[in-house]
Amino acid sequence: MSFLISKIVGFATSPLVWIILSMIVTFVLWIRHANVTKVWFIITIVLSVVMTNPLLVNTIFHYWEKAHTTPAVSDTTRYDYAIVLSGMVSKDPAYNQLNFGESSDRILEAAKLFHAKKVSKIIVTGGNASIYYQQPPEAKLLTEFLNSIGVPDSCIVSENKARNTYENALYTAQLPEINQNTAAQNLLITSAYHMPRAAACFRNQGINFTPHPVDFYVSGIKTDFHSIFVPSIAALEKWNILLHEWIGWIYYKTMGYI
Repeated sequence: MSFLISKIVGFATSPLVWIILSMIVTFVLWIRHANVTKVWFIITIVLSVVMTNPLLVNTIFHYWEKAHTTPAVSDTTRYDYAIVLSGMVSKDPAYNQLNFGESSDRILEAAKLFHAKKVSKIIVTGGNASIYYQQPPEAKLLTEFLNSIGVPDSCIVSENKARNTYENALYTAQLPEINQNTAAQNLLITSAYHMPRAAACFRNQGINFTPHPVDFYVSGIKTDFHSIFVPSIAALEKWNILLHEWIGWIYYKTMGYI
């Protein structure tokens, strides 16, 4: 149920959906010559300007990520497991290829740390998070990818049931490598914007870990003319990510997941 709700909330919190719905309402009111047409027209304009402004969303995004700006691994740090949250890969059956998304830094960072002997093993957690398509579990696809770049099966632990962040933590906690080895030094790898919610979920499951954020969206705030005044489609996507995380945090807190 929580998986389905998360998908519905993801749709309902999309700024693009808000703008389109506002445009539809404005158009319908205009056809009916309603008195509040001008009000809705102004709402649509303001919503469009705010949600496509790069400076505003980049500033907010920067401070949201700022809590986890420093990677955890130093030259002397060694970890038993790198726990990698999925959400970045799918398989194209037509071409038999893996398609990686923007969060692929998660798995690339884990592979880099493994080959640098910073981590002994990699735990990949993630099943099929799609409502519409039947796909192999992401953990299986990522295991195949890790094998292809020189990480042997003996150094990979695959958790292939989780469909959201809460389940990532829940099922990882049930792995023998974690629940039977409480002294293990674990590294939690996920995108910086996602780390606050992910870290809270893993702490709630009693897992010992050190956060290692990757995939930073905003490293600095730009104040040039383009960033201040030119609307950006990318701003809509960033708002979509932020709103999803904020609503997800509230929902998880309400359900006792964090």
